[in-house]
Amino acid sequence: MSGSDLELVTINLKRGDWECLVEFLDVALLPVRPDLHEEIVESCKYCDYISFSNLSADDYNHTVTMIMDFITKDSCSNEMVKNGISVWRNFVEPKIIRDERYQGAK
Repeated sequence: MSGSDLELVTINLKRGDWECLVEFLDVALLPVRPDLHEEIVESCKYCDYISFSNLSADDYNHTVTMIMDFITKDSCSNEMVKNGISVWRNFVEPKIIRDERYQGAK
């Protein structure tokens, strides 16, 4: 994976944005796929970044689909999760959809 490829799948965030995004991913992923949650969040927890770089294409697309589905269906989140969704849409999703593994909505 080249440096520019790694940049696409590793997202550095300000601390407040990071905390909101992690709260959102805890709610969206942890209950259904703790293994993917750990791969994306836990390994980078103390560095204020998330990384999708170690995910296979299938896991990558499965994760993105679960997250997008959660955003579409969620109607009762707390403010921190809502802010995490905003961080996802503004900072993470634009990089996610440029990744060569991304297969789009199915």
